Amino acid sequence: MPRERKGRGQKQAEKRRLEREETERKYLAAQERDVLFYDRPKNPFGLLTHEDERFFSEVNEEFKKNQWDDEDAKEAFIQNVFAEMKGKELKIATSPVSKFFESLLPLCPRDELQRIMSVFKGHTRELAIHRFGSFALEKISGHAGFWISKELDGTVEVETNVDDSEPLQKLFEGMVEVVPQLL
Repeated sequence: MPRERKGRGQKQAEKRRLEREETERKYLAAQERDVLFYDRPKNPFGLLTHEDERFFSEVNEEFKKNQWDDEDAKEAFIQNVFAEMKGKELKIATSPVSKFFESLLPLCPRDELQRIMSVFKGHTRELAIHRFGSFALEKISGHAGFWISKELDGTVEVETNVDDSEPLQKLFEGMVEVVPQLL
């Protein structure tokens, strides 16, 4: 194989100098961006394992295909995904997989929404300042507001004995209440 020609001379020196300056400019821009967002937590609740991340990515692809035999199969699929999510809600909400989590929320049954809200309760501040968590918090608040408005209109009956859990309105109030902290 022939050898690659080395650029010598003034033109090539100028080209290498411009490439170095461009690389340095990109590095400094990245550093400035990191300084701007230094107060945002990277992963306040921990990371998902690679297997979990891969699983939810594959489930997301399957969900996007939207190819189910009937509504029962789709409902069973969603129930299985929510069962797999149990105990990992906060990690999912603060990871890139949270986009999929947000897309599942409109299909979320009311009792599952209550369970997720009880998990989010007490972590509102961390979620609100997190890059992905803030979107998940916004979506879950919107869906909770939807269910609460239906309850207030009387179009949906308020379930009082769902695993002795708090009513949705109380969960929402507790979830969005942020206690001011002295810094």
